[in-house]
Parts: sequence; C-alpha cells; structure tokens
Amino acid sequence: MFTGSTVTIIKENASKLPSPIRGSDRGSWAQSTIVKRLPEIIDRILKDNDFNPGTIEELKLLRNELPEGTIQRLRDSSTADFGEWESYITPYESSTWLEVPWFFAEVYFYRRIIEAVDYFHTGKDPFFHQKKQGLLQTQPAIRRFAGVLQSWIDSGEKRPSPEIMIQDAILNALWGNQADLSLWPADGEVSPSHQNLQNVQDHLLADDSGDIIRLITDGTGVERIDILLDNAGYELVSDLGLADTLLTHGLASRVVLHVKAHPVFVSDVIETDIRETIGALRKAQDEAVRNFGIRLEEHLLSGRLS
Repeated sequence: MFTGSTVTIIKENASKLPSPIRGSDRGSWAQSTIVKRLPEIIDRILKDNDFNPGTIEELKLLRNELPEGTIQRLRDSSTADFGEWESYITPYESSTWLEVPWFFAEVYFYRRIIEAVDYFHTGKDPFFHQKKQGLLQTQPAIRRFAGVLQSWIDSGEKRPSPEIMIQDAILNALWGNQADLSLWPADGEVSPSHQNLQNVQDHLLADDSGDIIRLITDGTGVERIDILLDNAGYELVSDLGLADTLLTHGLASRVVLHVKAHPVFVSDVIETDIRETIGALRKAQDEAVRNFGIRLEEHLLSGRLS
C-alpha cells in the first residue's frame, strides 16, 4: 500500500531512475524469466489443454522464439487493443526477447499467448486448469477462512469490532497474493507461507490500513469501495471475503471488483473466474463455505457487488 506522496516522489525523480532490467543482464531475474520461466509456462499450457493442431503449432512457434528470436507484430487486427500494441511493439520490433525491457517482454509474451489460442474469439482461458487446481488445493485454507467469516455472523453483538474484522480481512487478502501461479505452480512442492495473521505485521514494508479502517468506520458511511483483483484461487477467495465482510456488516453500500481484460500472468483474475469461484463455493460440502458462496451470490444479485 503506497501513499500518494510516494507516487509523487517517483514521478518527480523519473529521470533519475536506472535503465530497465533486461534479459541480457547476466544472472538476473529477467534472464531467468526469458530463458527458463516463460518456456516452462508454454509447456504447462500445452500439457493442461486439448488445443487444436493449429493452436499447438502457434504455441510451439512462440516457444521456439525464446530467447534469441526477434519481437514480432500481432497478426489479428480485429482486437480492441491492436492499435495500442502496434505502438508498444514498434520501438522493439528488431530486438530479441533478451534485449527488450523485461516488463515489456513479460506482458508481450502473455499477449502472444492470447493471440495463439484465439482467446478473443473463443473465450478459452489457457490457464483455467491451473486456476482450478489452485482453488482445489487450498480447500483447507478456504474452510478456515469461511469459518471465521461465519463466526463473525453467528456471534451477533459479541462479534469483533468492525476495526478488527476489517483489519483481519485486509491482512488475509494481502497474504493471499502468495497464490501467484506464474511463480508458484498449483502443483509445486514449495511456496511461501505466512499463515498466522498475528505475525504477518513483521513482514510488511508499508501499511496504511489504519487510514483505510478509520475512513470506513468514522460513522459517515462509505458509498463505494473498489477492489483491484490480482490472482485467482485462494487470493480471489480472500478478496471476496473482504468484500463480503464490508457488505454483510454494513460497512460499505457497494463493492466494485476490477478484473483483467483477458488472461495474463497465468493466475490473474478475469470475469469468468469470479463466477466459477462463487459457483464452487456454493457447491462446497462445508456449510460455512457454502454459506459464503450464497452470500456472495446474493450480493451480486442485489447489485451491491459488481
């Protein structure tokens, strides 16, 4: 969480920022990404999906471009973002994947995947399987979290204060970002963990949650709160839990969720992920999880969650 003053300082000193990291920087995260991580993502996509031969060939061609191939223009000019991507690609068209700034290479890589699978015409999410696995493999955490949400409802007047509920929901949503599947595949053996919310404060670099909590609980009422979603799986569940806490306990009149326009970074949330996740929660055997899903569905139907 960064304050406005922090952003201003960065803008004012933009000319003093170092050159962007590139895959050609030996031993860097960027080099490992271009040489190793991105090809592995394509391999996993091919393994997880039953694509037609044309799509398989397109993905294999993309994989073969890494890391020494040159940046190519997109071919499908019918997409809404084609013009923007033309301007992004032009400065790097004769450069290799290792020579361009790492962030451009990473975002461009996912846009090439979207074109290869013809997402804008088929709606097929190449990362759906991994997102589903991520949700299935975090069921114990989901049950624990849903149980806490249910206990706040069942406790009546003995429930924790709004400040405590918001703080716990925010911290849970914050640490849910450990579910990033582009870094930690759903079936991976190792991933970071900060499961005890009472200990996570030690790992925060900056924390403005107190300002947010005071704004929500100052008695004047909050008309609308926007949540920018990141990853699917447990992180999305924890974000939905924050939204449910705000709406169920009358701490906000409306919560608006913001998603990505198309699949990107493997686990980033698109609109269908919200529907799939809420549907899975509603069908759960665990009563608290099922109630959680039902409340979310009711929030959607009432227009309080959108």
